[in-house]
Amino acid sequence: MPRPRRAVVILATSLIFCLAISTALATEIGPNDFRISQMGPDGSTNFSAISPAVAYNPQDDLYLVVWYGDNEVDNENEVYGRLIGSDGAPVTAQFRISDMGPNGDVDYDALNPAVAYNAIANEFLVVWSGDDDTGGLGDNESEIFGQRLHADTGLHTGANDFRISDVGPPGSPVNGASEPEVVHNPSANEYLVVWTADEGLGGLANEEHEVYGQRLSGTGGELGANDFRISSMGPDGNASYDALSSAVAYNSIANEYLVVWSGDDNTPPLVESEEEIFGQRLTSTGAAVGSDDFRISDMGPDGDPNLGAFHPAVVHNPGSNEFLVVWEGDDNVATIDEEFEVFGQRLSATG
Repeated sequence: MPRPRRAVVILATSLIFCLAISTALATEIGPNDFRISQMGPDGSTNFSAISPAVAYNPQDDLYLVVWYGDNEVDNENEVYGRLIGSDGAPVTAQFRISDMGPNGDVDYDALNPAVAYNAIANEFLVVWSGDDDTGGLGDNESEIFGQRLHADTGLHTGANDFRISDVGPPGSPVNGASEPEVVHNPSANEYLVVWTADEGLGGLANEEHEVYGQRLSGTGGELGANDFRISSMGPDGNASYDALSSAVAYNSIANEYLVVWSGDDNTPPLVESEEEIFGQRLTSTGAAVGSDDFRISDMGPDGDPNLGAFHPAVVHNPGSNEFLVVWEGDDNVATIDEEFEVFGQRLSATG
């Protein structure tokens, strides 16, 4: 039986309306691909800007964009930033944030920055993985560092390049911290910084990476347990199992954190080298709550190490009190091995 004409008209009108909305939502605003960084002279491939991160300051309607790169000396990587207006126009020139090792020495680096906005103090906190020469540290001994910035000017405030992590035995270049992420808790005016580390202590083997965290006060002082461990992938002492690429979000409704990571665990039916996304809820004081290391992703059939999930990100939606976790995945549903796409999973506040 033919569909009534009125239904067709309604359907067509609805489709046009939805397309109009989706087109409007997808419309780019302002200049296309506007440039933010200026590393080294134009025309030289020796200088680069890498791994950007961004946070928004609603009080002054400004963004802080941060990245790492080499600007003055080839292969001497430091963290840089620039304040950008809501219209995309630069408000400041790019400025240097980190100071790892002596200037001009390419053996010391700052890598992979992350940034969070503190609405209480109207500040930003920038964190990064750094190789410095202060406080007994030596070359290739990577730790997590931080720098507070005035949110309206980008100027440094507080201690310069303060150290956050304490990984492995002092002076050991084979243990280190990397891939930091940071979130601000406005209820307590404190931060939670998380990272991946090869601790090498407490029964852990060399190259056995797990996720760790540190609470910081609004002024950058350490709070609570030092470098507390968050993940537990596989048996301790077995470097075949890892937790990598952590991310963190704050739940303002429950006053909790959710930390997620890409992990290789040995809990059946998973096998070695089968990477999936895992999560752990934490109280505001960093204590584990709920299920330990609960699994979030399901890439391909269990037991297949050729398919996996990597590089997660997470955000909390206070309107529905739920999380959205996204990741880069290699699945077998409508795709083939090594065909990577982005996947996601909504989670309740309890995971």
